[in-house]
Amino acid sequence: YQRLPQLTLKLATDELAFRPTWLLTTQLTQFVINDKESAAGTRLYLEPGFKFPMISSWGFLTPTLKARSVFYALDESHDLSAGQPLEETHPSTVTPTVSLDGGLNFSRETSWFGRRYTHTLEPRLYYLYTRYQEQSDQPLFDTGFITFDYNQLWRESRFTGYDRIDDANQLSVGL
Repeated sequence: YQRLPQLTLKLATDELAFRPTWLLTTQLTQFVINDKESAAGTRLYLEPGFKFPMISSWGFLTPTLKARSVFYALDESHDLSAGQPLEETHPSTVTPTVSLDGGLNFSRETSWFGRRYTHTLEPRLYYLYTRYQEQSDQPLFDTGFITFDYNQLWRESRFTGYDRIDDANQLSVGL
């Protein structure tokens, strides 16, 4: 697929301790392809939400609530896998995402072999919940899995691109 015009807009208010931070991510993308057996069309991704960061010198707790949604307007009504007509040319998915991210900061001065150091310990918990939604009627224009690494423990999605909204009910623990 080729992405012809694509418009991405990300907005967030200033993140201040104990004040809500309003969030908006939106992307409008047109996909084209020369293959007549494959669907092409437009995808609109919307993700409004807010978080409430509670931050201090000894730790943080950040609850977040978002509504993740994807809408399509398909030009060709063919199934990408079987070449059969699609039942719907305007599939969509809307689902809420809730997360709670928290951590503590333990720090102390210490010495080791006569040199002074600051010893820190930073335990972290991250809970993520996104309800399952059937999305088999939606095309896969530019979405794939992200390679798993440590940072993936703290992400809201295991996918690149916006064609799939993954379900989650997971707890990540880090130290």
